[in-house]
Amino acid sequence: MLLIAIAKNCRGNASINAHIFINAYLKEHGCSEISEMMHEYSQAFASSMTDGVEAITRYFAKINQIELQQKTISQLLAEFYAVLKVYYNDFKSIKLVNEGIKVY
Repeated sequence: MLLIAIAKNCRGNASINAHIFINAYLKEHGCSEISEMMHEYSQAFASSMTDGVEAITRYFAKINQIELQQKTISQLLAEFYAVLKVYYNDFKSIKLVNEGIKVY
């Protein structure tokens, strides 16, 4: 969810650098399998023309080989969107500039 928020709010190098940083962090901490999953979730997100978060939710069910009821899908969507909203609000208070980051 964090990388989605970064991609939606930051362009160019900031988004690329965030992916590189997170991948390196996960690798350093022995969690490289999470990095591999991020790529798959990113592809699921990009596969939808209408709601990438719903595509991620359905992909989650698929890889875990579970059948989700509509109520569960709706709850997961609400949770994912709540997380994204927090990230989006955080990004409203940050401005990337050539000199670094300024927080307002």
